[in-house]
Amino acid sequence: MKYKTPILLIEDNKGDVDLLGIMLDSGGMKCELYVADSFYEGTEILMRQEIELVLLDLSLPDISGFKTLTAYMQKFAHIPVIVLTGMNNEIIGNQAIKAGAQDFLVKGQFDGKLLGRAIRYALQRFKTQLKLEETALELEIHKKRYVEAQQMAHFGNWEMDIVTNEMKWTAEIYRIMGLREGSLTPSLLNYLDFVHHDDRKQVEQFFDAAAKDGKNHTLEHRLLIDGISTKYVISQAKVFYDEITEKILLVGGLQDITERKLSEKLIIEKNISSKAERIKEEALSEMGFHIRTPLSSIMNLLYLLDNTRTSIQQKDFLNGLKTSVDDLSIAITNLLNFSVMVSDNVKIEAEEFKVQPFMQSIQKAFQLKADHAKVDLKLVIDAAVPPKLIGDTNKITQILYNLINNALKYTPEEGEIIIHVAAENIKSNHLDLCL
Repeated sequence: MKYKTPILLIEDNKGDVDLLGIMLDSGGMKCELYVADSFYEGTEILMRQEIELVLLDLSLPDISGFKTLTAYMQKFAHIPVIVLTGMNNEIIGNQAIKAGAQDFLVKGQFDGKLLGRAIRYALQRFKTQLKLEETALELEIHKKRYVEAQQMAHFGNWEMDIVTNEMKWTAEIYRIMGLREGSLTPSLLNYLDFVHHDDRKQVEQFFDAAAKDGKNHTLEHRLLIDGISTKYVISQAKVFYDEITEKILLVGGLQDITERKLSEKLIIEKNISSKAERIKEEALSEMGFHIRTPLSSIMNLLYLLDNTRTSIQQKDFLNGLKTSVDDLSIAITNLLNFSVMVSDNVKIEAEEFKVQPFMQSIQKAFQLKADHAKVDLKLVIDAAVPPKLIGDTNKITQILYNLINNALKYTPEEGEIIIHVAAENIKSNHLDLCL
């Protein structure tokens, strides 16, 4: 069976209904005709039947005139309609077409052939119109996504007439420049006004070279926004021949890379800061090992010298020198302690050392001072402690210096200080050293 086009005729005149039925047959239209004698009945049919085209009389019992078409378009604009009227009024016909009707027919002035052709054209026109609307909607969606992508990438397009130097900018370029879209008619001169004065000559050469050799050119430079803030951008340009306008254009793009440049700068500054911090830690560590140890030897020599036969004046000099050395020792200790507290990344240096010689050197550094304070300083190393260990001797020395200094400060005469070295939780490759 051949397909029959479902058509709805909304007409209250029985004679016109019969005549239109005959015309549809004589016009060769294979259709299934539905008839309604009022606008309300027609809307009921449209809501329950699949109708592909409507023939609408403008004079109906429940509504008449141009309101009939307006009411129809408000509810059923997705179904093509041909307006039927008994008035031969070209103005009404034009208004009907503008309002959305596919065609306008005056009763008594068309036959079956003309009616059939009007219906076929109306159906084809409506399909084409829908296709165009869908295409336009897709283009609008793609355009919107393209604009959003440009905004996310901080990227805009431009083109320039190489004869007049007049330019066209997309919205994103206006945004990069800190301008409202369309606030000026762009040109090369306008663009150069935003270029940082130190980069202007280079940018002028960039545009000149791109316009001459036809190759793709890329340049990174700076823009000065509002004469205050600096933006870093990448410009691209290439010659393009527009076949439609028959003009030679320079087309290109502009991308704001300020955030990337600032991030790179922060990384460089962080690396420099980290390197400086590392140098400071190494210097302080060297200070702890190479200054405190000889300082302790100086203190011991002073105590030895104090026990020799000296004059009253020399005795005064020695006492003053011992006080100064003690103050210097306290200052160095406080400095090293502070450096450890403020350090965000305390690194442990692992090296092998002999336990007994290392601990004996610590005892020797404080022995004379302990003797002078009349305090008995002893060193005890348990047999379970291995002869060699791996650890950070500088940090261990620093801890022991602080502990022994405090012990000497608060231990009364005839008192005793024991440096006890023991090993706990001994495993195959690890132990806890207790001091």
